[in-house]
Amino acid sequence: MDVETINVEQNAVLDGDAVAVEIVTEVQRKEVLLKAGASQNAIIGYLLIGTDNTARKRAEEALRHQAEELRARNEELERFNRATVGRELQMVRLKQQINELCRQMDKPLMHRLDFLDAESQTSTAAETVRLKGESET
Repeated sequence: MDVETINVEQNAVLDGDAVAVEIVTEVQRKEVLLKAGASQNAIIGYLLIGTDNTARKRAEEALRHQAEELRARNEELERFNRATVGRELQMVRLKQQINELCRQMDKPLMHRLDFLDAESQTSTAAETVRLKGESET
């Protein structure tokens, strides 16, 4: 005896409300001998189960909507972060340039940059010199 399972998702109306329904059907087939001597599969029974999936479908849609909102907010935060970090780095470079000009003029430094470690001060100063050279050409 063969058992065939069929799953179908469908929309239906229940008490005037649209609902999502999953229908699971199990069909039992058995080969039967016909009068002419030929055999054929005949349905000898079936089981039909209907399940209301409306709540699950609504929850899935809400999750998709929420994921899209989070993705959009994350992109906005990333853009803001790039802008603010870029601006802060530019401010540090400008303060370093001002301090370098103060050194060249034997005047006291105008900006404290001791929060930078020695390596980042060196690399930022080199970048400042490079940018200065590019702006003069």
